[in-house]
Amino acid sequence: MKATAPQLVATFKHHFQGCGEKLHPPHVTRELTKRKETTPQPIGEYSGQWFLTDEGERQAKQLIKTVIGQ
Repeated sequence: MKATAPQLVATFKHHFQGCGEKLHPPHVTRELTKRKETTPQPIGEYSGQWFLTDEGERQAKQLIKTVIGQ
């Protein structure tokens, strides 16, 4: 799935509106760009749409396992 920074912000606001954090699309783009430049590359971007790479999916799965204790 690919999503633009405004779509990511809207999704965050929808699911976490009570947390009090404010996200702004330019800041999301800035932070995603920083992560895209790391090695191994967990995030990719094409035409302004962001997505997880295979490495990003692997990292996400590992994080979920850590959180749920398996």
